[in-house]
Amino acid sequence: MLKTKQLKTTNLSLNSMEESKLSFKEINQREREWFIDYWVNYMKLHSDKEWSEQQNVLINSVLKTATQLSRKEYLQFKGEKFSKNV
Repeated sequence: MLKTKQLKTTNLSLNSMEESKLSFKEINQREREWFIDYWVNYMKLHSDKEWSEQQNVLINSVLKTATQLSRKEYLQFKGEKFSKNV
């Protein structure tokens, strides 16, 4: 069960009782909408230079990690089985 969430940008607050009445799809949709609102506000409050530099750091770290792991290590990290046939 999810904890109470304050979705400030959409002024939406869900407590455990309200969440138990919602389907996974409805909760997921609300969380996605909250994240979109959050990201839009973040971009409005920070300069293009600032948030693009942060994105650059994130993307570069993902690419670096991707080149450091073998296929087998990557699949093990994800919890999937490695098969030499694929």
